[in-house]
Amino acid sequence: MDELRGVYADKLYGGHFRFGQYPQDADGGIKPILWRVLRREPRSLLAISELGLDSRPYNEEPGEAVWAGCSLRRWLNGVFFATAFNELERALIVSECVCNNAGPATKDRVFLLSSDEAEDLLVSDGRRRARATEYAVKQGVRLGSYCSCWWWLRSRGRANDYAGVVISVGDVSDYRYIGDGSVAVRPAVRLAL
Repeated sequence: MDELRGVYADKLYGGHFRFGQYPQDADGGIKPILWRVLRREPRSLLAISELGLDSRPYNEEPGEAVWAGCSLRRWLNGVFFATAFNELERALIVSECVCNNAGPATKDRVFLLSSDEAEDLLVSDGRRRARATEYAVKQGVRLGSYCSCWWWLRSRGRANDYAGVVISVGDVSDYRYIGDGSVAVRPAVRLAL
């Protein structure tokens, strides 16, 4: 486990490392996931996937944008967590208490950034801009300016059935319908040091 922890233990803000794996090629070829360090603390570091990894709606059912009950949260902490990480990797992912602007706080191993976190941890439009994998594009992610994708945030948007997103130019927006399947998923994790 120490050898695996060594992959990311010395990384500082903005640094990159590979951890876990997920389909990334257009044909579904599996490759290691590239992560970017957002914050380093004495016992852990917070990281986000460098690329949009998949295309999924925030919630598959009509209703309110509440992170605690959305289908994307279930998928990230269920299917994604189980398939993207092996047993040793899963043991290094810390359960995070996630505060939300709608609904209760949650405990998650994999989550999305909030709108505030996206602005505070990725301090410019350029840092928030993200490309999508070929796999994500094939799954339905729509590309925009700079060949970048829109990606989900966990925060509720301006209406009950809208959620926050980062748009392709890098701005944080609170205006995306939760059923939109063309928005990318950029998971975030906290890893033990």
